[in-house]
Amino acid sequence: MSRLALQADLVMGNPVSVRTGLLFDAMELFQFFSTFFNEERSRPQQDSLEQRDRTEINLALQGDGDAFANLIERHQKFVANRMWKFTNNAAEHEELVHNVFVEAFYNLSKFRFEGSFAAWLRTIATRQGYRYWKQRDRNRKQKPLSPNLVESLAAVENGTDRQHAAELLRSLLEQLPPRDRLVLTLLYWEQCSMEQAAELAGWSVTMTKVQAYRARQKLKRLMEKKS
Repeated sequence: MSRLALQADLVMGNPVSVRTGLLFDAMELFQFFSTFFNEERSRPQQDSLEQRDRTEINLALQGDGDAFANLIERHQKFVANRMWKFTNNAAEHEELVHNVFVEAFYNLSKFRFEGSFAAWLRTIATRQGYRYWKQRDRNRKQKPLSPNLVESLAAVENGTDRQHAAELLRSLLEQLPPRDRLVLTLLYWEQCSMEQAAELAGWSVTMTKVQAYRARQKLKRLMEKKS
């Protein structure tokens, strides 16, 4: 894992495209940040990367350590960007990314080549992040929301203080239990379908729908308290 070099700019200060005229209810705030880390590639590029991944997975399964190191190097930015959603603490963020690749390494024989390696890593990363939230929430005191929440949201809508906007989103999420936090992150921040969110979380679609409804209601009540 020595080649896993994480850059500080993956943790803080990522650019946001300003959307004008945005009505900042809670769900729109999530959608505002959903474009933070989306990397679009053409289909030929994606096919080429997936083929390289498959070749190196087979080599890694045969004991080629360099092959797995190449997989890390190719996907570490994707995983690091993903784990940023779970924490902005640099040390904890680096540990989470490290843990994702450790879990991938020890479970590589379970990869069935039915989808992309990136999609498989995404599932591992989601569940690592969820476990991290659950463990951390057992041992921490909840931070109160800023009393000027509405004014802060207005500042985000006007395209000012983007770093504060990111922290505001985290503050909103941290008022909710980990299950609610995860379903809102998947559905609204990452814009997953209900089926995709269920697969990533390891839940049934029905359970995901119920969880999403409850989470939205909790967040709505939270916003109403501060408005």
